[in-house]
Amino acid sequence: MELGRLKIGYCITYGLAPYFHDKIVQEVREAKFFVAMFDESLNKCSQKNQMDIAVKFWSSSTNEVVTRYFDSAFLGRSRSTELVDAFCSKFHGDQLDRMLMVAMDGPNVNFKFLRELSAHLTAGDPVKPKLLEMGSCGLHVVHNAFKEGVKATGWGIVMYLRATYNVFKDVPARRAKYIEWTGSSKFPQKYCAVRWLNNASTADRGREILPNLVTFVDKVEEGGREDKIKSSSFNVLVKAVKDPMLGPKLAFFSYIARLVEPFLTAYQTNKPMAPFLHTDLSALVRDLYNLFVKKDYLKEKTDVCDVDVTKDVNLIPAQDMTLSFSVKEALQKMDKPAPKKDMLKFKEECIALLKAMTLKLMEKSPLKYKICKSITFCDPEFIVKHENTAKNRLRSCLSVFQRNNWISAADCDKLETEFKLLVEKSSVISLLKEYDRDTTRLDHFWRSALTTYKCSDLLRNLLHMVLIISHGNAFVERGFSINKEMVVENQLDVSLVAQRQVYDAVTLAGGIEQVADAIDPRMQYRFRSARAEYEEARKKRAEQDREGQKKKQAEKRVADEVRELRAKKTKLMQEAQTKCDEIDEQLNRLSR
Repeated sequence: MELGRLKIGYCITYGLAPYFHDKIVQEVREAKFFVAMFDESLNKCSQKNQMDIAVKFWSSSTNEVVTRYFDSAFLGRSRSTELVDAFCSKFHGDQLDRMLMVAMDGPNVNFKFLRELSAHLTAGDPVKPKLLEMGSCGLHVVHNAFKEGVKATGWGIVMYLRATYNVFKDVPARRAKYIEWTGSSKFPQKYCAVRWLNNASTADRGREILPNLVTFVDKVEEGGREDKIKSSSFNVLVKAVKDPMLGPKLAFFSYIARLVEPFLTAYQTNKPMAPFLHTDLSALVRDLYNLFVKKDYLKEKTDVCDVDVTKDVNLIPAQDMTLSFSVKEALQKMDKPAPKKDMLKFKEECIALLKAMTLKLMEKSPLKYKICKSITFCDPEFIVKHENTAKNRLRSCLSVFQRNNWISAADCDKLETEFKLLVEKSSVISLLKEYDRDTTRLDHFWRSALTTYKCSDLLRNLLHMVLIISHGNAFVERGFSINKEMVVENQLDVSLVAQRQVYDAVTLAGGIEQVADAIDPRMQYRFRSARAEYEEARKKRAEQDREGQKKKQAEKRVADEVRELRAKKTKLMQEAQTKCDEIDEQLNRLSR
């Protein structure tokens, strides 16, 4: 094979990418239901908003839940109407009729998009299935809640972490002085602006080197003219290190971040996790409530959604708040014990952080949606511990699906009976007790259980629908990092999309070395046909360019004619005005 200058480019764009995309379309067509996920990000090269779309479905080829990159749309504006049009343009035929839900993050425009998309899909037909709703992505909810809580304190932790890093960034002489004056080679870590909760280690480092930073600031201020630092970051650092409570504040920041890190880590996966979401997120919220809500009041509330933190009567008095060990350690390391007034203020600010965080977390939380709680019926651990509650939640889940026209009322009765019989079988009970979510995927577990107990297609379809429900938008978010590696200057949109489709297919196959097993005659045919497809596309682009040029020329001719006519009109008006002035002059002379 002779590799010309454009060979690899057009073979990917017009050969391999269409082949892999057609395979995904075929798999989605074979699946009875699927979930779509989307998010937008600025493409800095094309200067457009790029909306990446992924699909999650039960694959008939692998017999498990899979998440795949589907396509991308490029938009000038990201209003809800543009989002709906661009989103719908990527799906054809009856695909949208089988879309169970749309997963997204939490901007208001996305919720408006979802309302308009739902109205578009049902088109006023009360019998058509409606999209299920489960709020915003759980990961985004927790991240934004922590961000809101930190801002509510007014501590300036973010400014401090950024400033300490920027003071020493790209300045070798300043770093050398720091090492000389402090005897330490540990420097501040970079603060991540888009992943606040990954900054626990950054805050720990900031607290660890705080004495060194104080020494460095003192040396700079005591030193001569050559040691002076004139930068806004250093000014922020000077102001921050004068706060005696900075260490405890950093410790509390890190403590809360680490408290929620396990949840974020667990839900970065592509495995089906939605049936665990209500249990895990409720546990996280309850852990936060335990830090500042009265224990007696909290015991009365079985559902975290019923807890009201806006009323001070339900909160622990600031002076009675129990601090974590890391915060206590930071308080002990202070040069002087904190005055009672400062301690009380610090605890009040800690409560303000927790209050703002939990309020924001509950604002767009999946916990507020009935479907989130009801699908826990298929969590094996929950079935073993709360069998009767699991059966009640099954009824709740069936009512949601029936109300949204995904399951008929008669089928709901059959499903309720069959699932109860299933979980009461001794063979299935033993499987439920042995289940470990850390080692076994939930879809693999139910695949095995349904094989052991020959169930109906109704029950299989129900579990497939529940297991493909999205627990977060991490897959789409990771795609933006992949896009960043692929983007080059003057790149066509179709080229970037093609590379993503090929990349996703190669990753799914297990890497380049495993792709050989997936090569079939159809792939070879599409690869050989790439040159012809490329030439055809180039002709179409050339034709479009010619049409565009003709349109521009026609517009230019019209503009020239308009300009000439306006100039002619102006000239005639000027001549007419001149004649009018002459007649007026004659009339004036005659009147005199």
